[in-house]
Amino acid sequence: MANTAFNAKLRIVDNNSDRENAPERNVIMDFSCEEAEKAANWFLQAAENARMEGTTIRIYSSKSEYDEVAGFSLWGGLWGNSGKIAPLYPKGASEQTVNVRANQPELPDDVPF
Repeated sequence: MANTAFNAKLRIVDNNSDRENAPERNVIMDFSCEEAEKAANWFLQAAENARMEGTTIRIYSSKSEYDEVAGFSLWGGLWGNSGKIAPLYPKGASEQTVNVRANQPELPDDVPF
């Protein structure tokens, strides 16, 4: 296994809700207590790094309206309907050599705002 900060399994399941605005599918993340504590520490370090390095994410209020705020993205892997989130340990802001902003195109047309 790679040297990861935490490891959380995730599952994608169909949503059986009849509500009009319900999503088609749900994402479920399973954390053991130990992995949850590791994740909490990872998120705190990642937030501190984002503030120090000035990385931003977009928070959308509609299909074309958004605000850029200090933040970061978390990626995982999906194989069929299950996968995992297992990021590497974050480097301290002083150890980071490149500030990479994600190429974030406009939202797809099917996002329900």
